[in-house]
Amino acid sequence: MSSTAKPDEEHTRRIKRKSLKDLNVLKDSTDSSKNLDSSLKRHTAFIKRIRQSAGSDNHDQLLKDIETLSLEKYVDEIAGAVVEGITRCKTEKDVWSAVEVISAIHRRFPSSFTPAVVSSLQAALAAPPRASLANLAPEQREKEDSSRVMKQRPILRVCSELALVGVIKDAPGKSGGEWIMKVLKDLLSGDPSLSSLPLLTTFLKSYARSYLGIAPPSSSKQARDPESSPTTEDEALSRLPESEELVEKEIRDRFKRMCEGYFENVSKKLVIEHNRLQEQDRRNHEAYIRSGEIFEDRQQAYEKMTKGYEKLLASCQTLSELLYLPLPALPTASHRSESIMIGANSGGRLDDEDDSLATSGGKWEDEEERRFFEDIQDLKDFVPKSVLGLDTGDEKDNNLASEKGSEEDSKLQKEKVEADIRKLEEELAGLDKGANNGTNQRENKDKDKDDEDEDEDEEYGLHVPQLPALLTPFPVSPHRPRAHQRQTQLLALN
Repeated sequence: MSSTAKPDEEHTRRIKRKSLKDLNVLKDSTDSSKNLDSSLKRHTAFIKRIRQSAGSDNHDQLLKDIETLSLEKYVDEIAGAVVEGITRCKTEKDVWSAVEVISAIHRRFPSSFTPAVVSSLQAALAAPPRASLANLAPEQREKEDSSRVMKQRPILRVCSELALVGVIKDAPGKSGGEWIMKVLKDLLSGDPSLSSLPLLTTFLKSYARSYLGIAPPSSSKQARDPESSPTTEDEALSRLPESEELVEKEIRDRFKRMCEGYFENVSKKLVIEHNRLQEQDRRNHEAYIRSGEIFEDRQQAYEKMTKGYEKLLASCQTLSELLYLPLPALPTASHRSESIMIGANSGGRLDDEDDSLATSGGKWEDEEERRFFEDIQDLKDFVPKSVLGLDTGDEKDNNLASEKGSEEDSKLQKEKVEADIRKLEEELAGLDKGANNGTNQRENKDKDKDDEDEDEDEEYGLHVPQLPALLTPFPVSPHRPRAHQRQTQLLALN
């Protein structure tokens, strides 16, 4: 598609609207019942057909019936059926078909049909009563709003066209621009939840040039060679003489100011919701630190808030593009890098992590928080080892400690035995000295006694030459019973 496709389309639509407006204004024909069919059957079929759809599928047949049927007795019923048939017009072609059908009936019955159908269209575009919505649950209210917007969207588009082609008028000789502006103002002013905002975006996408005097978005975004001649279609449309405009300049200026004021209010609400979402995220982070988890009700509330914020942000961005106004500055928080980010949708993040780290100056708010996460404590210092399942390891530690204690006891026992050996050696040396100084008589007397001692030694299994063999096992005898036996054997030498 060429770069002038959008301006070409706008130019074509303007020509069609201008031609149909001239036809509606100049050809206010009076109804003549001559040669017109008044058959009940055909009138019933016509009303049924227009109620089913006023779109392009029934366009030709409806225009043919309007020209051949009398219709005079069924004007009020036709006015109600037209509104119902408009709700099924989804495409631009269907919308224009409905405009031509209504214009054809308007030309035949300007005084009886037109006021009735305009009144019905105005009632269909009315804002819902606040009292009825206040009694509904939030989910039910959201569902009702979505259904209402879906029905009102095609009606608003048809009414916008009718106000440009002279069917809906503010006064004789004027367009219906103020009528459209009042309808939109009533829808948007009593709507704190911004449920009617999609209607405004739908309106601006198709009628921003005609009602606000601004060019379509695609026209201004295209790069243009400064040396090229200003002969493109969008420039031609922007410099239309006032006589060629379908809406008066005063209405265009007021309409534009109203939309800009509404965008400003939406921007303020966006900033408020942005701050609320960040505050909720901060609270979730603190709750996660305290309890180690996020409860389900808190998580659901956070996800719902994120979904609403993303929807509002998308609508605000669309309005910004259509009105050529900048988006508000959304403040960032220093704790964004710490966010636990409930939900797996990465689109829910409001700021990039790197930007958050750059603005916060670090990953942790303070040194105490850093130590909390980085200095890991040993659970064995705070939790019983039996709870941690470390019983087997403790037994090994106890065995090692027992072995170490046994080695220490053995060492002390060895030192004690060595001291006893030195004492016994000194006593033995004294005995040898006494024996050398004895007389031969003593030796003769002791000869018989030696035999007896030998018998006693044999009883204990000891001999004096066996002393080194008796003392040798002491350092390696850790058991007390055996040590006591050795001591008794040594004392027998005395």
